[in-house]
Amino acid sequence: MDKMKFQRDATKVSDISEPEKMDSKSSTSLKALWFQTTSHMLSVILPNLLTGSWILNVVWSLIYFFFVGVLIFQTTETLKDYFSHPVTVVISLETSNDEVIFPTVTICNNNILRKSYVRRISYLQDLAFLDDLIQAAIDAEYEFFEIDQDICGTGLFECRNRKCIPNAWVCNERSECHDGSDESPNVDCRKFPKRDTNQTCTTGYVLCPKETTCAEKCNGVNECVMERGYDESEALGCPESCIRSLEATETIQELSSKKFPDSYVNNLECIYTINADIGNVIEIELKNFTVEFQIYCSFDYMKIRNGDERSNSWFKLNGDTKMCGKIDDRNTVLISNSNTVIIYFNTDSMDVETGWLLTYKASNASNISKRSLSENSNEEISEESHETSTNDLKGGASFDGINYHDWYMAYMTSVMPDYSDFRALVQFKQAAIIGNGHQAQDFIVQCGFDDQYCSAENFRTHQTSDFGNCFSFNSVERKQNEIPLRTNNTGTKFGLKLSVFLDNEEYLGISGQSLGATLFISNPYEKPPMDTEPIHLAPGQKTTVSLSQEIVTRRTQPFSDCSPSWPDTLKLSKNYRSIDYSVEHCLYVCLQNQIALTCNCSFLTDTAYSDDLEIRKKAALHCDAWKTPQKLCVDSVSTAFQATRDLCKCTQHCRRRNLLVDTSSSDWPSAAYAPYLATMLQKFPSIVVKEFVRRTIAQSNGISSDLKSIMQENFARVEIYFKSLDFLKIEETPMYNTAMLFGTLGGNLGLWLGWSIMTLFELFQWVYVCIKVAFVRK
Repeated sequence: MDKMKFQRDATKVSDISEPEKMDSKSSTSLKALWFQTTSHMLSVILPNLLTGSWILNVVWSLIYFFFVGVLIFQTTETLKDYFSHPVTVVISLETSNDEVIFPTVTICNNNILRKSYVRRISYLQDLAFLDDLIQAAIDAEYEFFEIDQDICGTGLFECRNRKCIPNAWVCNERSECHDGSDESPNVDCRKFPKRDTNQTCTTGYVLCPKETTCAEKCNGVNECVMERGYDESEALGCPESCIRSLEATETIQELSSKKFPDSYVNNLECIYTINADIGNVIEIELKNFTVEFQIYCSFDYMKIRNGDERSNSWFKLNGDTKMCGKIDDRNTVLISNSNTVIIYFNTDSMDVETGWLLTYKASNASNISKRSLSENSNEEISEESHETSTNDLKGGASFDGINYHDWYMAYMTSVMPDYSDFRALVQFKQAAIIGNGHQAQDFIVQCGFDDQYCSAENFRTHQTSDFGNCFSFNSVERKQNEIPLRTNNTGTKFGLKLSVFLDNEEYLGISGQSLGATLFISNPYEKPPMDTEPIHLAPGQKTTVSLSQEIVTRRTQPFSDCSPSWPDTLKLSKNYRSIDYSVEHCLYVCLQNQIALTCNCSFLTDTAYSDDLEIRKKAALHCDAWKTPQKLCVDSVSTAFQATRDLCKCTQHCRRRNLLVDTSSSDWPSAAYAPYLATMLQKFPSIVVKEFVRRTIAQSNGISSDLKSIMQENFARVEIYFKSLDFLKIEETPMYNTAMLFGTLGGNLGLWLGWSIMTLFELFQWVYVCIKVAFVRK
């Protein structure tokens, strides 16, 4: 029986097909695989699928796929974060065991030019006169200029812009208010006669046109202002007058200085107006010219205006509108672009020469080639922009229509409360600043570094349009051949100590509004930031500047777009590239490039900064606020620059050493120390300083308080030192590396699904088994 049972069972087994045996074997192996998995959730879900418990199957499946979604989301964000190359900032306080680099210290007097020297510069003589005129008006308590009252005083007319002008200037067909209010149709001109018709002048005097003043006639001095030289003109019968009107014809005529070829006379102010018929131009040929020479032609000189007195155009010889010295070229021909020229000849009270001889004639404009006209008029006139340079005006008055360098009218036209629009016009040639600004040997009267003696010879001089001559200590222009000074000393005993002579008497009112000096502290390998982070040194004060430093390091690509060097878009010269890169200076140079290319001028004094010949040529011309089209062009480019600055490629610097500054001040010199300072300065090599001290001691008359007061108005002191050798180190480091990435991903697996790396391999095995089962079934 047992034998028969065994046969039946064997028969059942033999009846099972081969695929059924395989399915049973596969199910067993899958079941065994998921019972052994290290993923806790899968070990719960799979048995439920195999046993058919659908409730648990649904619940656990929902939970499982929810966490799978969370895992996918967090893994995606982690990978996105990793490939964006984030950084974290590490801040640490470290101490330098070696010497630290001492910064570059740049100091400038707040007065650009010395007032006594302004009178020597041709285009600034009237500015000096304006300064004297304003001071005289204040001293005489004469409210001629801007006042705070609602109504101008007796005899004055109040303009809409709150300026006061003499009544005689109203309704004279010229707007001295410049806002048009004195020539407005609403003004009752009957109340403002051009002059008092009942006024008479004594014998020998004449009433000046458009004025209420009498001037002595034929005395050799031009006293009339509105019509210059009227009191010395031939119309009044003045003998040998050099205020003359001449008529040019096609016949060649001669004109010479008085007594030529003998020496001319002193104290001349000659004005020769040459007119031709409309449609003609005037040809002037210099036959002989020998006038006292001075480098700026400030003593004796000739100027020739290309047009009438309303014209802003001047002829130029040897690069300047003023002519002096000896001109050997007998074929010098000047051709006007209108039917009028005006010749000015001025002499001083000292040396004289033989003078000059010229010929003039009228020519038909159509017979003059365009080439001659452009060479002798337009191109010459355009060079006049060398006369001044200026910061761009934002707001304020428009000086369009005012004669070039008409300082009085520009002053009267100013509408800004602090005269900032007028001050922008008061800019100077670099050559004028070099010789006529404050000099290092006069300005720096005491110097010490790390308890050792130094002097003005240790300072490098350079010029800026805002401060004139500036003086830099420890300035390094080229890394390869200069080494900056270092120090390992801290505290007030060491560092740099300076005493400076401000020379208050030499301040020009409108360009030296704040008495004192301005200090800039920068890294030796960088350009001093002349428009950012200034430290103001007040007169009569000792300013203490304590320094600490921080070093900021940024990661390069791919973590950030910081730049270790100057971008190629600026086309800088090799020498300029040796200066350390900074984003602020990069933006400044980029703006000047755009201004140069668009407006044919710039504000840069270093014209060799670019390798681009076109930029260098255009940047060599200084922007001139007297020329309204140029001013408007600069305004437009500066405004548009904010939207286009990304084109400059001026990214953040990768590594920079920043100086942190703390300041304090106290009175200096004290009443007790002032006599010691004065005694020391009497031995100082500068004649300017010696003369000032001599006058100061005489004025104080032995009274220490008076000596202290005068000394405090003219001197300032600064002490600069490191308060600690500690420095703050701010460094960017990558937030992720490869190990941290895998650690984060593994953490996510374990957190949301209870998975591990082993689970992934088990998953690959499960996929393999499934594929194999499906393949076998086929």
